[in-house]
Amino acid sequence: MIVISQPTYLPWAGYFGLIDASSKFIFLDDVQFDRRSWQQRNRLIINKQEGYLTIPVIKKGKNNQLLKDTLIKDNSFYKNHLKNIYFNYSKTKFFNKYFEHLESLAEPIQSLNNLSDINILLIKKISNLLGMNSTFIKSSDLNLSGNKSEKLINTCNLFNTKEYLSNEGATEYLKKDINKFQINNINVYIQNFNPTSYTQQSNKFVPYMSILDMLFNEGNQSLDIIRSCIEIKKI
Repeated sequence: MIVISQPTYLPWAGYFGLIDASSKFIFLDDVQFDRRSWQQRNRLIINKQEGYLTIPVIKKGKNNQLLKDTLIKDNSFYKNHLKNIYFNYSKTKFFNKYFEHLESLAEPIQSLNNLSDINILLIKKISNLLGMNSTFIKSSDLNLSGNKSEKLINTCNLFNTKEYLSNEGATEYLKKDINKFQINNINVYIQNFNPTSYTQQSNKFVPYMSILDMLFNEGNQSLDIIRSCIEIKKI
């Protein structure tokens, strides 16, 4: 089963549910950068409530830049994020098990200038920590044409895959274009993610946090929790 999704910063648990279900996970990095999306930020528990960690990127004069071409404004951002994570999560049960892996990426990330490459590096590392073994590919390396559904179909055909999995956010346009997939004998599935509460260092449980929140608090149980929240349905 193929999943095609934009590389976001320290994604939420549902993102890793998609990775877990896929045989090939395609990072959709040749789409337009969106300043309002999760491409450069995500949520963690900061001072016992919802807070954001954001990667500073160069935006001036680059309104139509692609995600793969989006450059970092300050390469020291990650070390600052690590300090914030340490301050807010150092007392969690599994902090010591996972934080060192994040620290090990400090120098590699500081040497990178591209937003999507940084996101991909982190996603691959976290997937490994969760015990996932999907094959990762960048869409920009495939040089495929088409917009939205056409590009998804072209990608599935390239790998001779007849099963495509997406998240709930794409349901409307996938249903609209379902006949295009059917013509190509491609089955389309939607992952519904129903978050369940888990241990959290917050005043009140907040769902949809970055996967790091679950990892630090639940450790090896994280993958089981993710799987328990998922229901996959065919369109």
